[in-house]
Amino acid sequence: PLLKTRSQSFSALIHEVEITRLHRLVTACLEWDKNRAPFVIEAIEQEFTIQLAGLDFRVRVDRLDKTSTKNKWVIDYKSSLPSSKPWNEERPEAPQLLLYALLDDSINTLLFVQLKAGRVTCSGLSDDDTDIQGVSTLKKDDSWALRQQQWRQQLTELASEFAQGHCPPQPNRASTCQQCDFSSLCRIE
Repeated sequence: PLLKTRSQSFSALIHEVEITRLHRLVTACLEWDKNRAPFVIEAIEQEFTIQLAGLDFRVRVDRLDKTSTKNKWVIDYKSSLPSSKPWNEERPEAPQLLLYALLDDSINTLLFVQLKAGRVTCSGLSDDDTDIQGVSTLKKDDSWALRQQQWRQQLTELASEFAQGHCPPQPNRASTCQQCDFSSLCRIE
C-alpha cells in the first residue's frame, strides 16, 4: 500500500531487493516448519484478553500452533532475539511471552523465532523435547504447571505494582543508569 501512495519513495531496485529479502524469509520459515513434527496453525495475530491484579491486558499472539499431542506452542517472531530469557528472570524485563503462556493450559512451549537473512534462529522453553536448536526442555524435577503458577504470580505482582503506581528505581543492570536521562530525579543513589 505504501508503494501506491508514495511511488517516488521507493526505486525499482529497492522494491526488488525488499521482495527478494521477504522471499528468503518466507522460504526459510516454511522450510523450518516442514522439518517440525506435525502441527496445525491455530491462530495468527489473534487477540486475547487476560486479567491480572484487576487489570485487563489485551495481547496479540503472533502465532499459536497445536501439535499432534494437542499441546500448543506460542511463537513470537523477532527481528533479533532478546538477550535475556524471561522464563529465567525473577522480575521479567520483557514479560510478553510469559503472559502468552497463561492464556491456555495446553500451552507448553514458548518460542522466540528470529527470521533474518534467510535463516531461522530459535530461543525457547518447552515441556516437551522438541529437537529444535535453541529450545531448552524443563528438567525432570521441574513442571510446566509449576512454571505457569510462578509466572502468574510474577506477572500479577508486576501488574499490581503498576495499578498502585508503585515505581521504585530498580534497574536490572548498572548500564541502565548510565543511559538514563532522569538522573536528577532518581532516588536510587
